[in-house]
Amino acid sequence: MRTGLVGPVIMAAIQPSLNAEKRAQGLQNCLRHRGFGKVTLTPEEAAAFNAAKTDEARRAWLDSFMAGDIAQRVQAALTPPTPDLPSATDADAPFTVGAVRIDPASLALAAGRVSEGGEILTGVLRRRATAILQQDFNTHSGVIGIYAPAGTIFQEYVRTSPEDPEIRDEPTLWCGSFKRGFGMPMCFHNTLHGLQFYMGDGNGQLVGHVRAEPWLVYFKEPMILAVQAVATDPPISFRIIAQSLRKSSVVLIATAGTRNDAVEVWRGGATFDAENKARVGFWDRDLVLTRAGEAVTVAFDVRAPTQ
Repeated sequence: MRTGLVGPVIMAAIQPSLNAEKRAQGLQNCLRHRGFGKVTLTPEEAAAFNAAKTDEARRAWLDSFMAGDIAQRVQAALTPPTPDLPSATDADAPFTVGAVRIDPASLALAAGRVSEGGEILTGVLRRRATAILQQDFNTHSGVIGIYAPAGTIFQEYVRTSPEDPEIRDEPTLWCGSFKRGFGMPMCFHNTLHGLQFYMGDGNGQLVGHVRAEPWLVYFKEPMILAVQAVATDPPISFRIIAQSLRKSSVVLIATAGTRNDAVEVWRGGATFDAENKARVGFWDRDLVLTRAGEAVTVAFDVRAPTQ
């Protein structure tokens, strides 16, 4: 199944519901990290609560309910219907972004002037981590069906988030390309409602970006993954290109793979200061681009270690 124009049409139709769902999920995530679960009242309990007609009576009913034996119901509300997927052990590791881990020893800066469209840096990277599906994953939710046989390789992808780590959702996604699916990488993470998926960009070898919004579909089928050692993954060439070079700013993109099958893994940019220099943070150093007419020269400015 390929989405074509169908995917954007569906997403546009469900966007208002999706935003409401995200707000509700954010609230549940915040409460879950503090040990609170969403407990649904039984019909009898709801009727008793509604029978209390004053605020004082309702507070009294809630105090009595909270003092009761509801620990098992809270625990059930905090337990996802599917087992948790593996969490990244390198979420904040340097030289990692999305689904890739860059080898800093391989970095080579361009010599001389680089014009728009030229390479300013090359090197090699590996997939951040991979995992093997241990049993067939064959599930449906409504009209959406996904099948992946045991042995399918999944890639670890870590989302960056400005949210407080204490309240944000699990940042690790696991992405795979399936024989039956949407014809593009699909990325999963576990929620209190089941496995939820996002669409990704890339190919069977490497996932580039994961779309920001999830699909409002949840799967109850367990996805059992066994994480492989990172050292087993082969290296992939990558390059950073000056995609757009303007008088006041520069836009950079990083692509990995062959030129005929390149996957974009990062995009960023910077503005030139009064000295015609633009700085892009590169973990323990800055990538410094100096304007020279219609081109730039490039260098690393390594930061001093913090005490």
